[in-house]
Amino acid sequence: MLAAILSLAGLGFLFALGLGLAARKFAVKVNPRTERILELLPGVNCGACGFPNCQAVASAIIEGKIEPDSCVLVEEEALRNIAGLLGREVKVREKEVARLICQGGKDQAKEKYVYQGIRDCQVANLLFGGEKACPYGCIGLGTCVQECPFGAITLDENNLPVIDEDKCTGCGKCVEICPKEVLTLIPKSKK
Repeated sequence: MLAAILSLAGLGFLFALGLGLAARKFAVKVNPRTERILELLPGVNCGACGFPNCQAVASAIIEGKIEPDSCVLVEEEALRNIAGLLGREVKVREKEVARLICQGGKDQAKEKYVYQGIRDCQVANLLFGGEKACPYGCIGLGTCVQECPFGAITLDENNLPVIDEDKCTGCGKCVEICPKEVLTLIPKSKK
């Protein structure tokens, strides 16, 4: 019994030693500037920049593949710090927010038919462009509400999206998902 315990402990020690040596040999060296930029990024991993996470964005910024302002969520002060780390000038742009460019809610727009399918604007759009007679109007099923990772969109009683500009980050996910293209990103100061 003692021999079995000792041999098992010996094997455990050998495997631990092997793993330790492998970790040192195959360790990936990370650029310290990448780590510093990652600390300055918001860390939301929203994907609005086209990258899967903020780590990939930080690496792409260091490699010069994208500009530091590619992250729409990065704060102005953090953007200036990133530019300082890179030794570059960065033009700070005005924050953009999503805006609805449709006034045709359920009370204004006539219906062509009664839609009883899946509650998704893209799916409803496949059936003759949606139930509204206006071919350009908001379908009003709230796909943009579900897509917004920040909870900035709600549907009003007229089935039109209402955007909370304080919560909206300008990531553009709602703009991408809208089949009627009635959501757009514009600078916050413009009405």
